Amino acid sequence: MEDEIQMLRSRMEQLFMQEKSFTSDNVIAISSLLDLKINEYMRGRHRKSN
Repeated sequence: MEDEIQMLRSRMEQLFMQEKSFTSDNVIAISSLLDLKINEYMRGRHRKSN
């Protein structure tokens, strides 16, 4: 999952560089996916530590 998060983060950075905007539809879409993936990752880590 960490690889997926890193890939999404890199893709978001690339899109930002291309579009020069944090508010473009493409950047927002990938940012939302990244948020979901990070939340999923953190929930999994929290369960493992309990």
